[in-house]
Amino acid sequence: DGIDADARYTDVLARRLRAGRRELSVLNSGMTGNRVLRDSSPTYGPSALNRLKADVLDQSGVTTVIWLEGLNDIAQRPSAGVPELIAGWRQGISRMRAAGLRVLLGTLPPTGSADTRPDAMEDKRRRLNHWIRHSGEPDGVIDFDAAVRDPQVPNRVRREYQGSDFLHLNLAGNRALAEAVPLGQLLDAVCGSPLAVRVTPRRLVAGRRTTLRIVVRRDGRPVRGAVVRFGSVIATTGADGVARLRVRARGAGLRTLAVAAQGAETRRLRLRVRAAR
Repeated sequence: DGIDADARYTDVLARRLRAGRRELSVLNSGMTGNRVLRDSSPTYGPSALNRLKADVLDQSGVTTVIWLEGLNDIAQRPSAGVPELIAGWRQGISRMRAAGLRVLLGTLPPTGSADTRPDAMEDKRRRLNHWIRHSGEPDGVIDFDAAVRDPQVPNRVRREYQGSDFLHLNLAGNRALAEAVPLGQLLDAVCGSPLAVRVTPRRLVAGRRTTLRIVVRRDGRPVRGAVVRFGSVIATTGADGVARLRVRARGAGLRTLAVAAQGAETRRLRLRVRAAR
């Protein structure tokens, strides 16, 4: 139901933000039938990993990414294995963090039909949700599964939320998804003065561990709590606006260091890595 109702969960989330006087917009990059790992062109488009740059990283003003995807990977053939899908999520999280973005990973809602017996797909879904909830790898978790599942039949959505097939949600189900998003986990929009960032050293040697010293200031004053990322290594600036990262680049070339702070546009600096002699 709800054709032309503007009642997708992302629409409802946008209205929640507006009602809460949060100056944030919601960009919906979801695609029907899309998968994390495999392209489905032309029907369902390129995989999330292959369209991540265009649909997320190249979009201006993005602060937080809500990533709810993976059911199609385990439902469509060839079906992805649990380790394979986790590896895909890890790759996406790493790339988004390297760009200074906060990543909230959503648990996978139920897929069961009127037949309440668990199957192999349900086993995968539960194992994947356990990883999402307990791995600590995303910056936060949104428990979409808990928001819509039937407490008596956990592999099925609640009857009042199911659209017709116990998989796709009706308008009430979309509202439940939107209300499951903790607004406090969404970073505010970029505004204010730009960050001034100084990094030493700027040149690294491949394979050699190096301690980077990052100084972050805004309007001449140190910025406390700025998040600094180099690949998968993360640190936070102290009261003096300084963070230190112990890093090792594996190959020669250019690498990105990202610095994000509340109310400021993320700064991205390119560090050169030379081959070891």
